[in-house]
Amino acid sequence: MAAYLDLEIERGATYTCEVLAVDDDTRAAIDLTDYTARMMIKRSTSEAEALLELTTGNGRIIITVGTGSVMIYLTAIETAALDWARGVYDLELVSIGGEVTRLIEGAVTVLANVTV
Repeated sequence: MAAYLDLEIERGATYTCEVLAVDDDTRAAIDLTDYTARMMIKRSTSEAEALLELTTGNGRIIITVGTGSVMIYLTAIETAALDWARGVYDLELVSIGGEVTRLIEGAVTVLANVTV
């Protein structure tokens, strides 16, 4: 079962969030060799269109194989371009064999900035 984690992204600031993939029974880090990750943020779960798509392929998610680390990464320029305030997301791991595991899910809030 996926962990629930709400995210707050500060508009105009670099954003990082690290999540560790661990075995539910042993709490040991999962070896993420040959895994990819994908994440979509939408206004609601029923929306077809994504507000933002993050993947290992587009460099917005970085996997550190031996540690189980999955890092969400957005540059300050990317967060400055976010023109919405709230959404929902989930982050999935995909094995080389196509098995999909939902790692985390929750709400996303984009916080406005004062200094530009």
